[in-house]
Amino acid sequence: MKSAIYFRLLAACFLIQAGPAAAHSVHVFAYAENSMIKGEGSLGGDKKIKDGDIQVFRKSDNKLLLTTRTDDNGLFSFAVEQLNQKEPVDLLIVINAGPGHRSEWNLDVDQYVPPAAPHDPADPEKNRRQAGTINLRHRW
Repeated sequence: MKSAIYFRLLAACFLIQAGPAAAHSVHVFAYAENSMIKGEGSLGGDKKIKDGDIQVFRKSDNKLLLTTRTDDNGLFSFAVEQLNQKEPVDLLIVINAGPGHRSEWNLDVDQYVPPAAPHDPADPEKNRRQAGTINLRHRW
């Protein structure tokens, strides 16, 4: 009986001393810049995930499209063309930073593919401007 009380008291001391769980919260963030997808992984606060495993999946069917790793600053990047998709797809970006340390980020098509400019067959000048060829004649 005395040993059971001692064991319970000892267990209570360990639980009180432990406080909140010391596990790290894992974060991954990704965005598009020009024709690149860039992102970073961190363990809560400012601690960057070095050499973290990044997996990029097609969101519709979880097909693995690409793998890469974070650098020493927790950063990663890849060109959109590396995804080898005929059409743009919604992406699921996953970081694995060790056992039990995983996070996901959704990057939808409209977040990394610029919208196409509407084509107006009745206004060829407008179409040239939208395509990046501007007629520099001034009309004052």
